[in-house]
Amino acid sequence: MSTLRLQKRALRRTLLATLGALAPAALAEQSGAVAAHLFATAAWTRARAVGVFVGAAGEVATDAVVRRGLAEGKHIYIPHFTLAPADAAAPAQKSFAPDMRMLRLHDVAAFEALKENAFGIREFAAAGAEMLEARDADPPMDLVLVPGVAFDHACCRLGHGKGYYDRYLSSLAAHHASRSMPAPLLVGLALAPQLLRPGEAVPTDAHDLPLDAVVHPAGVVPRADGRAV
Repeated sequence: MSTLRLQKRALRRTLLATLGALAPAALAEQSGAVAAHLFATAAWTRARAVGVFVGAAGEVATDAVVRRGLAEGKHIYIPHFTLAPADAAAPAQKSFAPDMRMLRLHDVAAFEALKENAFGIREFAAAGAEMLEARDADPPMDLVLVPGVAFDHACCRLGHGKGYYDRYLSSLAAHHASRSMPAPLLVGLALAPQLLRPGEAVPTDAHDLPLDAVVHPAGVVPRADGRAV
């Protein structure tokens, strides 16, 4: 195993242990502070279509973000991982698709009906997801809120190691470029333990895309050479 992978694994293990010990009240308080700072940004105010992760254990709870976005009339898209039933039954198929999709969430009732998958992440049922994808193809998102295990002050991100967001964000940028559209702003949402101290860096390689900003309970960290949020 390479030195970089070992460094990522060690940081991931340390932070996941810290996040696992975070009290529910602290998680709720920090998530509320993150949401308040996000809502105060121009990026949120301007956005018409937003990709929002549905927070799992050890991540910022995004329920308030989803509900606020829907109330403001924004198009809200959430991740979908699970294979459709027909694919899941095929020989040699894994339990989850190799790539993540973003599907439109039309209303609060649909949000409240989401079910947890094996990752503990709430998402659409597989059959309904296929219908939604056909109806809402190529979402023109202008803001994507990104989860992670760790973030640094250069707005680099350490994920869970599956590569879902790295692949998705790369393909989304290519899709926008092919249509001469500006790439969406990428903003990480971090709990206090997830933002490393100034001077500390997330181990990265050429495949790890930097974000434009990280929102945390105490404010917003913009990337020095990133786009304004």
